[in-house]
Amino acid sequence: MNQRHGACIWALLLLFGATVLAQTESDRYPFMKNGMLGFIDGSGHEVVPAQFSRAGDATRFREGIANVGGAGGWGYVDASGKFIVEPKFAWAYPFSEGFACVLLPGKGAGYGFIDKEGRLLITGLGASSTFHDGLAPVPIQGKYGYLGTDMKFAIPPQFDLAFPFSEGMAQIELAKKWGYIDKTGEIVIPPKYDSAMPFSDGMARVDILSGHRPYPNGMIGMEGQTTSDEYSWGFVNQHGVEIIPPKFPDATDFSEGYAFAMPNDGMKRFGIIDENGNFIHKPAFDEATAFSESLAAVRVGEKWGYVDHTGNWIIPPNLTDAQPFWHGMAAVVFSKGHSGYIDKDGSVVWQNQTE
Repeated sequence: MNQRHGACIWALLLLFGATVLAQTESDRYPFMKNGMLGFIDGSGHEVVPAQFSRAGDATRFREGIANVGGAGGWGYVDASGKFIVEPKFAWAYPFSEGFACVLLPGKGAGYGFIDKEGRLLITGLGASSTFHDGLAPVPIQGKYGYLGTDMKFAIPPQFDLAFPFSEGMAQIELAKKWGYIDKTGEIVIPPKYDSAMPFSDGMARVDILSGHRPYPNGMIGMEGQTTSDEYSWGFVNQHGVEIIPPKFPDATDFSEGYAFAMPNDGMKRFGIIDENGNFIHKPAFDEATAFSESLAAVRVGEKWGYVDHTGNWIIPPNLTDAQPFWHGMAAVVFSKGHSGYIDKDGSVVWQNQTE
């Protein structure tokens, strides 16, 4: 498995799911109090008291249901906090397109998919997964294929690794290179990239190995290497045309017509580019997220704030951490030990007073 992909597979799935499903979520936002999970509404009221265990950053309402931990394991609650699927699984992932992946209790039991009534539809899967565009990538005997919603293979296992579909395309790995297939399983963009990300705004972020940099001061890596790999990011369309050739040391996905990218000038700062790869705001940010609801979280020095599509500050950089906006609110850290939610004006909607 390509370690650069394998290490972050579920992080990508969750970020992708948050974007795709944003229009169907419940008006519920997770919060932690005294080590337990609850939910507030869009006004900051604690509508579901803190009483559950949290599935890391995976906990958020999807399709009106949230994955939480209870006394007997992991299950799912509705918007009132009532369990609609009893907490009996070893782990539970968010719902997507009416199905959720769960880790079954018992050594070697593997993963399965359930419906919203908690019925197990398939068991014995070798890895976690999620449905998008009616297909879910799963491995069988070391090769990945795609299940359909009937829990039968719609695309036979043949890939070394595979990710969910986005905008009708999915990234797959063969012989340590990445490309894309369409929903019939046909390879549309041949595997030739070292990494490949989901499609967004009609483009996908891809990278290639562009060189090697010696470790400073004669350092040696854990496997005896004396150089580190350097990669360059670019963007392809759904026909495989490199709209922006790989040339950036780092970049975010396109969203709302814009992306952040780092020019190869050694300064290691992000600017805003348009869909032609032209900088419309000079590189000035140390870190950045993709745009969400017309704003992007960016870091300058040790502080985070939010900018609009032109790079103008809408919420000044005075936060310790900041997440993308979702349904008009963003999870932030005001200072060490003090977290909460703000609205798009920067006003505090809810703050944890017990931390």
